[in-house]
Amino acid sequence: MITSGCRHTLISGLILLLLGPDCISSLKCYECDNELTNNFCMSDLNLHECGPALDTCQTIVAYSDVSEKLSIIKTCSVNASCHIQKQENKDIPCDKNQNKWICTSCCHEDGCNISGQQFVQSSFSVLQLLIVSLFATVVVVG
Repeated sequence: MITSGCRHTLISGLILLLLGPDCISSLKCYECDNELTNNFCMSDLNLHECGPALDTCQTIVAYSDVSEKLSIIKTCSVNASCHIQKQENKDIPCDKNQNKWICTSCCHEDGCNISGQQFVQSSFSVLQLLIVSLFATVVVVG
């Protein structure tokens, strides 16, 4: 015979079992691999549900003057792994004024890694400033 306390526990367990998948939602992150611009990473098709152990959205934006290209990687990750990646890249700082740089960010909310622009924008601003300065020099000298 099932006692009243056991019956409530059994019923509660069955309800949680039936509703569990709908009540528990995984983190959703944008994912893309080695894209040249953030535009290819921002569509709804790139927003994926992460696995149960993955609690972090990670973005890596890298530039090398040797290849002269930007590389954007977005993925689901584990928080500790994302921070280890940041530490491993300390030799190549997130300084867009350098010939080679890597910027890594870790965030923890659905879709929080949509923007890679915070890394890219300032490098383009520096380039724009350089072009204006060169143009001003040519006008003054010429």
